Amino acid sequence: MPANGSIERDTVSGIVVKFGGSSLAGSERLRQAMQVARALLADGGVAVFSAMGGTTDVLIAAAREAAAGTDVREHVEGIRARHVAVVRDLCPPRGQSTILTELQLLLAELDEVLHGVSLLRECSPRTLDLVMSFGERLSTTIASRLLANLGVQTRLIDAREMILTDARHGTAIVQFEETYRRVRTVLEPLAAIACVVPGFIGATADGVTT
Repeated sequence: MPANGSIERDTVSGIVVKFGGSSLAGSERLRQAMQVARALLADGGVAVFSAMGGTTDVLIAAAREAAAGTDVREHVEGIRARHVAVVRDLCPPRGQSTILTELQLLLAELDEVLHGVSLLRECSPRTLDLVMSFGERLSTTIASRLLANLGVQTRLIDAREMILTDARHGTAIVQFEETYRRVRTVLEPLAAIACVVPGFIGATADGVTT
């Protein structure tokens, strides 16, 4: 098991395996994580992924520096280069274009958000929550493709469809009763599929990222 990996059983989906950031810190660790996930989730279950190690810290720094008027393109480029390198290392050439396009769309959205922060010279807790969400969204985009390449029937699930929180950005609290209902609604029909889910993020009742 990679560092920070943990496994538990859930009455809805069987095995749930969680990979922390240090489990995803580079191509070799991510390769190991994928092998563990393939072995455990061949008959279905849930794999929850953190951001690649260190990514969230870079995102926070980028948001704060953008609010101060600093050019943060170097931060975004560093995040892009790191994730692209993993794709180049672990994906067969014929499958790289699709995943790289998906990553580029996410990074373009991130760049747009940070540009808005720079223009306003302000990063509210709500905006910071959104910026921080990109780490998990990027890592799960890659992980779902890698698992599929290993022959695992896989579905990428946006945690914001399931995890309901209040609107206290930065310190949001999960609304467990409704969250459990949503989890069952989304996951029960997918019991035989390996569902890849980003950790760390949820959404308010209005769909705002927390």
